[in-house]
Amino acid sequence: MWCYNDVENYDNYDFIRSPKRGKNYYCLAFNVQTSQADGVISGMKVNDKNGDQNQSDDEEFLSGWEMQLKDAAGGLLATATTDETGEYRFTGLTAGVYEVCEVMQSGWINTSPMCAQVELTESNMNQGPDFFNRQLEEGEETGTITVCKYDDQENNGQPELLVGECNSEQSPADYAVYKNGFYWAWASPCSGGCSTVEPIKVPGWRFATEQEWASRPDVADFGTPDSFKCAASHFDYTYLHCDYSDAASGYLSRIPNGEHHETWLIYDCSAQRDDLLISKASAIWNSLIDFVTPKSALAIFMLGNPLSGWTINLNATDESGYSNSKVTGESGCVEFTVPYGSYRIAEVMQTNWSQVTPGGDGYYDVTVNSDNKTPTFFFVNHYTQPEEPILGCTDPTALNYNQGATQDDGSCQYSQGGGGSVGDSSTTSYGGSVFESTASGSTPPQVVVKGEEGAPSLKVTKAITSDLNFASPGQKDIEYTVTVTNNGNMTAYGVVLKDTLPAGVSFADGSANPRTWDLGDIEAGQSKAVVYKVNIEAGAKAMLYKNVAEATATNIDQPVQASADLDVRAVSVLAATGFNAIEFAALLIAFLSLAGTSLFLRRKMTVNEN
Repeated sequence: MWCYNDVENYDNYDFIRSPKRGKNYYCLAFNVQTSQADGVISGMKVNDKNGDQNQSDDEEFLSGWEMQLKDAAGGLLATATTDETGEYRFTGLTAGVYEVCEVMQSGWINTSPMCAQVELTESNMNQGPDFFNRQLEEGEETGTITVCKYDDQENNGQPELLVGECNSEQSPADYAVYKNGFYWAWASPCSGGCSTVEPIKVPGWRFATEQEWASRPDVADFGTPDSFKCAASHFDYTYLHCDYSDAASGYLSRIPNGEHHETWLIYDCSAQRDDLLISKASAIWNSLIDFVTPKSALAIFMLGNPLSGWTINLNATDESGYSNSKVTGESGCVEFTVPYGSYRIAEVMQTNWSQVTPGGDGYYDVTVNSDNKTPTFFFVNHYTQPEEPILGCTDPTALNYNQGATQDDGSCQYSQGGGGSVGDSSTTSYGGSVFESTASGSTPPQVVVKGEEGAPSLKVTKAITSDLNFASPGQKDIEYTVTVTNNGNMTAYGVVLKDTLPAGVSFADGSANPRTWDLGDIEAGQSKAVVYKVNIEAGAKAMLYKNVAEATATNIDQPVQASADLDVRAVSVLAATGFNAIEFAALLIAFLSLAGTSLFLRRKMTVNEN
């Protein structure tokens, strides 16, 4: 608490730690309003027997299902179990972004996404998604589709490989690794003089002992590590030899490593080739993308730069109608457990990213069955740093058109015969509402108060500036001037002027209707004017045409409008009178002198303020 001590005549507010008895203090307390932890996220679990993500009369709620509440970064905050009514509930939450996920049970499959994002706001602190699941039918089998995302930072169509330091004392036999009952041989470039590709250190794995290697299961028998012979090296190439005649197809597996999951390519041998020239990653990458027959080497490589926070959508392309959506985590991968069937997998692109793989239509189609039970797919993307915008006039019809500008700054200027000009002029700031005089038929201005101080106050005026009394059908190049003035004491940001012409009237330069001008920022006391011309259609009716202009700004709540009325009159052709031209002119002058001037300009101009 900060206080002013009038006894000691302090001239500033000071922090008083020990108030003295008998003295007077005038204090100012600073308080911070905190978000109350009274938010609730709740929802229902439904037995979606028909898989339509809606509850039918015969579809009951599901109890005993574990639900997880996570923060925006995916960290686990709490768990809950659906009660006998099928409801889950998380309470005591503050405003913010959360994620609710279900924990799948054996024999079930989800028909709605397994995770859903929820944002609690001060105005809506009680909400939550429902989750839909169905039981697998008798004999119904499922497969797992793995989708991984990587950042191709070098934009070369190849993944970056993360490698460790090479230990020249290790032999190929040292690179037999053992994990969860699976044995993999690992080609070492450290032997035989090869040094162009360094060996990989696999987090979460260890080297197999001789006893473990000798007792490996036959199903995992890909030969002995001695089969790998690093024969020679040439620049960035390493020559590997493999004589495995019965190796299985390659696949990707995720290897646990503490709280992280890394993704590795298992690269197998085949009898079709017994040697392979590897240019670090290129040959591996080609095999990975093509999913062709196994190649002729067995090695483990870690793919670098996984991408988290990307949405992957999966939708059935057959009659099942199954769909799901997941967001990649730190490993860059997501897994979908799905019934046998046909599916399409697509990613949701993000700003400034381009897709390297798969290319083409940008998605994968796959059929999951007994012959293809655990397929894996990759989306590889490259990020392009956006360039700083080059400000200038981007309208090719303007006098100061800047061909190199990438963002319009509202500086375009036009000739009187052009489609519109924007100019700045300094005007007096009256510090309050200004009511301009209006033409005949005008309406009072609308005033919108924007706080007591520190607010912009826009004024729009619109008038016909061509020297004419009235217009006729087919008349061209009638000039309007629209002026936007800021009479407030704060800059109006991002001002945009929009003009809408009535039917029968068009812009002289052929611009679309309505037309907009980006005026940029208008400082306090500043004005910007737009000048443009219009044409009256030849078949236009004789009537009063109202032309409306509207200005908006990013820090103004309501748009400000102004209008001008254009009087269009039909031209009548006189029948033959028997008078010659001189006689007719004299008669017309006499008539006008008696009746008074009957031709007049009828204009209407209104002023609105914000």
